[in-house]
Amino acid sequence: MRNAIQWLALILMSVGCLGAGPLTGANDAPIYHSSQPGSPWWTINDTVMGGRSQSTWLQPVGKPAVFEGLLSLENNGGFTSVRSGPIPATDGQFSSFQVTVRGDGRTYQFIARSRRLRQGINYQAGFATQANTLTTVKLPLSAFQARWRGRDIDDAPPLSFDDLHSVGFLLADKRPGPFRLEVHEVKAIP
Repeated sequence: MRNAIQWLALILMSVGCLGAGPLTGANDAPIYHSSQPGSPWWTINDTVMGGRSQSTWLQPVGKPAVFEGLLSLENNGGFTSVRSGPIPATDGQFSSFQVTVRGDGRTYQFIARSRRLRQGINYQAGFATQANTLTTVKLPLSAFQARWRGRDIDDAPPLSFDDLHSVGFLLADKRPGPFRLEVHEVKAIP
C-alpha cells in the first residue's frame, strides 16, 4: 500500500499537481522550508542491498522536517538517505545551495541529482553538524562530487541548477548508532 501511495504521489508531481511551484528569478529560490507544505520525500537505506540501517523522514507543516534513524554496518550496510520528489527547473542564475539544519554532531552529505545523469549517480557535498546547534551551510556547486555506489565519477559534467532533478541527505560516516537531523530550510542562492 505504501509503495502504491508513493507511486501515485510521484505521478502527480510529474504532471505538476504537487510540489513547491517553479523556482523563480528572485534572489533565492526555496526548495524546502518548514513553514510551507511541500512534496513528499522518500527514505532509501542500505536495506536495498541487504543492510540493516533504518530511517524515517517526518515533515510536519510549520515545524522542521526530521531525518532520523539508526545507522548499521551489519550485512555490509552503512548508509541511510532521504530524497525529495522532482524539483522544478531554475533559470540557471544560482551557484550554491544554502541548507539550514540542527544536527547531532555527525557529518552528512547533501545530495543533488541531475536530469542528465543515469539513475543511481548523484552529486554529493559533505557538511559537519554541531550537536543541538542550528547551523546554516553554504554549499557551492563546485563543492559537489559525482558519485555512484560510493565511488567517485570523475568524468561527470559539473552540477548545474539547469538540470537539477531532486535533492536529499545521506549519512554514511561508518559510525553505527542513532542519528537525527532537523531540516529547517533548503534553498538555491546566487
